[in-house]
Amino acid sequence: YERWVNAVNKRSLFLKTKYTKVKREKYLFISSIAIGISLYSYLGLRLIALVLIILSLGYIYYLNFSKKINFKPFLVFILTLAPFFILMLAIKNEYPAAILASNRPQEITSYQQFLLPYLSSFDPSFLFMKGDVTPYHSTGRQGMFLIATLPLFLLGLFKIAEDRKPLFTFILLVFFLIPLLYGLPGSIHRSSRLLALIPPFIIITILGFQSLLKIKRKVFRLPISLLIVMLNYMDFVTDYWYEYSNRVNQNFEKPLHNVFDFAAKLSKKENLEVFIQDDAPLRNIIVYSFFENAYFPNGLKRWTEGQKLPDKSIIMVSSQVYHRMVIPENIEEK
Repeated sequence: YERWVNAVNKRSLFLKTKYTKVKREKYLFISSIAIGISLYSYLGLRLIALVLIILSLGYIYYLNFSKKINFKPFLVFILTLAPFFILMLAIKNEYPAAILASNRPQEITSYQQFLLPYLSSFDPSFLFMKGDVTPYHSTGRQGMFLIATLPLFLLGLFKIAEDRKPLFTFILLVFFLIPLLYGLPGSIHRSSRLLALIPPFIIITILGFQSLLKIKRKVFRLPISLLIVMLNYMDFVTDYWYEYSNRVNQNFEKPLHNVFDFAAKLSKKENLEVFIQDDAPLRNIIVYSFFENAYFPNGLKRWTEGQKLPDKSIIMVSSQVYHRMVIPENIEEK
């Protein structure tokens, strides 16, 4: 889904660039389709899409501002988006979790609670040094973006402020405003949920790179830039290949579907009764429920740590519990 999220957002920004140059409604039409498709790509992107839609309407208004407002671009943009929202609501009648799944907005008790996840999205240490809080979305020692791109990003911000072109201003607003509603789920330092930042970030850093090329002294141009990027990249590769796996190997377990698949085949072959650790599904109720229904339509019996298992049975447990269990020497016979 990561490539999909980036693809639809890049397409949306690209088409608005085309519309800026040539005000033809077909570009808004295709841009709306890209945003509409993104609603079905990832739950978090639905919050981002709402902000992007509002920013897009404001940008369309700015481009068509005159004494007499032309409503056609607005109608094309909105009417193209409408079927995607209508379909989502229609699906909700058959599948109640279609819009939010099991994710419910947290109870907001203060503006600080709402703004913290939004402001944390632009924490420089998170973006350029630490990365995602989860070890399977980041190494923990490299940011969401390589720190070598930070000077280019800052130069890009300066160029946007200097040029004040409407398109660049729109891209800047997209970058800094689309995570605004992430205060609802309370996501903090989750780069996997901020992939929509990547397309505008790339555009801003390219603008910074263009500014770098205009520096008169050639020694400060491409060679130094490439050297910094290569050093940063080599640091990442060295850590990823030699240190990362040792540092986080305890955080990873076997792919869950393989465990369910193996247990289902083995229980059927040997006529075994299957149990699952009682609190294991609490880690991700949706995923565990899906695999349980897929591989064991009649359900699984729950097992509590310390409980005696009957003969001719197998159990699925977490790796932490497995290392605490006493495995009999004649386990194969039992």
